[in-house]
Amino acid sequence: MNNILNSRFVMDNLTTACQVRNSLDKEFMTLLAKWDEKDLQILILRKGSEPLKGEICIKNLLQPAGNFSRTDEQYLEDIKRELAGEDEGVEFSIKVNTFQWKKKAWKRGLIECQHVNNIVVFSDLVMNFLTCCLNTENNTLNMRMENNNLRIRSEELERTLNRMIEAKNHMEEELYKKLIVLLNSKKKKNRELKTKVECRSAIYDQSTDESETEFAKIQDNSISLNIEDPRVEFHKSVACKTHNLCKNESYSLEGLDGSNNESDESFVLKFSQSPSQEAPDGKITRIHITDQHSGDDLFSD
Repeated sequence: MNNILNSRFVMDNLTTACQVRNSLDKEFMTLLAKWDEKDLQILILRKGSEPLKGEICIKNLLQPAGNFSRTDEQYLEDIKRELAGEDEGVEFSIKVNTFQWKKKAWKRGLIECQHVNNIVVFSDLVMNFLTCCLNTENNTLNMRMENNNLRIRSEELERTLNRMIEAKNHMEEELYKKLIVLLNSKKKKNRELKTKVECRSAIYDQSTDESETEFAKIQDNSISLNIEDPRVEFHKSVACKTHNLCKNESYSLEGLDGSNNESDESFVLKFSQSPSQEAPDGKITRIHITDQHSGDDLFSD
């Protein structure tokens, strides 16, 4: 059976109100809890009965925390949730002005209560709780309005962000296309320049071995011609000049043997006017003629 009525009021983090079922008489009662730094105050309203007021120290309330393997902070949060009616597994009961609650077989807390006979005290308690409730409602309304404004603002920012993302993506796409075109043009220009450089390098890097070989052959041929031809001309000139010399010699000898009255001096003059031999190097050298028949020098005594 449900021990907690759906009508719960969370006024703030320190004040709560809810309707719970008394497990003894099965009647609903209103439970109000007010927390401060050191104490917990409760107010219980029942049908046909005087209000009950209870108070307990936080330190005493946290004594059973070790039995449940919970820290003080964790156990305190659990108690706040239970007294706010947020845990449906908790049973509440009032017996002889003692308010307690348990979860299954485990007792969670116990508070001694007193009847409130003075109407002034009761009215003050009710006024205090109503003030807290009113402040909570105002705060809740303000927070709802602020939440709506923030949600609207968030939606506007989200739409703006989406537009900016779309614009960014479009701009990146356009820049990427332009970059691709620019890179392709640069690559093409680089290839053209590289081709020109390679062609120009090929002209200067051609092998000159063949031309050097031909030039060497031409030089060899010219050297051979310069060496061989003078030898031939030298022999020819020597033969011709020897023949002429023989003629001149015979002519001179005939003159000597005949009736010619020319003196030896004229013979020497004629002989000195005879042709000279030209050496292959272009120098003129005088031929020394000897008497081949007698083996004696013509100018010897």
